[in-house]
Amino acid sequence: MLESLIPSVLEQKVTTAEAYGSWRTLVRAYGEPAPGPAPEGMYVMPDARTWTQIPSWEWHRANVDGKRAATIVRAARVAARLEEAAHMDPPAARGRLELVPGIGPWTSAETVQRSNGSPTRSPPATCTSRASSAGPSRATARRTTRRCWSSWPRTRASATARPA
Repeated sequence: MLESLIPSVLEQKVTTAEAYGSWRTLVRAYGEPAPGPAPEGMYVMPDARTWTQIPSWEWHRANVDGKRAATIVRAARVAARLEEAAHMDPPAARGRLELVPGIGPWTSAETVQRSNGSPTRSPPATCTSRASSAGPSRATARRTTRRCWSSWPRTRASATARPA
């Protein structure tokens, strides 16, 4: 599950290129070269314990802000429990992931889609691509994004909030 979750956390609030760069920097610094006949430069991601021991300046050097780094460390500390989510149905898996502070609906949807093969389309990819194809106008992109996200279910917090 971590191999799907950590890239999803790195993708929060940054461009895909920035997230890939952060992933590459961290995996090359803390992972190990891939075993067997593998292409030159291919690495295996670090284990959960190693993620928890990455110093703050290395996160910064990899362009990962403190919130995303803290989320990854919290998730790595409970990696064994999160691995159980790989065998759950998608809603239960997302619920398990969202128990970790810093992991919300966007990150859990991305992670479950990657790890469990959830057939549900990913809201961020769909909404982002629609907004980027909306044209040069910022207002048009905002309207497109708002319409797209409005079709997605509300988060648990807003769905369970009682009317005043």
